[in-house]
Amino acid sequence: MAGNRPEASVARGDTYYYLDRFAQAQKAYQDALQVDPRNAQAQLGVGQTLYAMYLREPARYDEALQALQKAKQMQPRAETTLAASC
Repeated sequence: MAGNRPEASVARGDTYYYLDRFAQAQKAYQDALQVDPRNAQAQLGVGQTLYAMYLREPARYDEALQALQKAKQMQPRAETTLAASC
């Protein structure tokens, strides 16, 4: 869990995400949320990763939508970032 530093887990998740390694990205973002359940960046990473997975596995749509909505609730001013991921 990156030494209990959620920002390190988020950075790792971002790296995996941009390498299209979505399962590993998801794990890294979840690690960050275990340390800091209110980490909006980690929640947004979860949502974006699930959305990317949904594009390959349409059954993940509801899961992706819920994660993105939760990220929006955690950080309401992130609408521009959220809109870009949808």
